[in-house]
Amino acid sequence: MSRLLENDSLDLLARHGVPVPAYGVAETPGEAASIAGKFGGRAVIKALVPAGKRGRAGAVRFVSSPGEAENEARRILGLTVRHFPVKRLIVMETLDIRREFFLSITLDPMRKSPVVLFSPTGGVDIEEIAAERPDQLFELPVDI
Repeated sequence: MSRLLENDSLDLLARHGVPVPAYGVAETPGEAASIAGKFGGRAVIKALVPAGKRGRAGAVRFVSSPGEAENEARRILGLTVRHFPVKRLIVMETLDIRREFFLSITLDPMRKSPVVLFSPTGGVDIEEIAAERPDQLFELPVDI
C-alpha cells in the first residue's frame, strides 16, 4: 500500500478548497534556501518521508534565514528516519497558530476498513494522547 506524503496531502487539501501553508519541495540544500527565501527566510524544514515522529528524529527544524535553511537542509538530507533515507524536503512558511487539530484517515487492521481519526488537541504525540487521554481522540469507522 502506498503512503501519502505531506506534500501530496497538502496538494489534495488545496485542490478541494482547504487553505494550506505555502510550501515547496527541495532536493538540495540550495533549493531549500531558495524556497525559504520566498518566505522571508522564516520557514520550517521537514524530511519528506512516509513516517511519523520526524521531529523526534531531528528531521524537523524551524529556521529564520535562507543560510540557516541551507545548513539545516544539508543536515536533514543526511538522515534516515524510521528506515527511510531522506532524499527530499518540504520547506513550508511558518504560521502563527491559534489552534491545532489532528485529522487522519488510516486503515484499521482489526476492522479491515478505513477509520477517520480526529483530535482537538493536535497531532504531535498523537499516540501518547490516545493512551493518556482517550477522550481526546475520536474514531469514525468508514464502511466502504
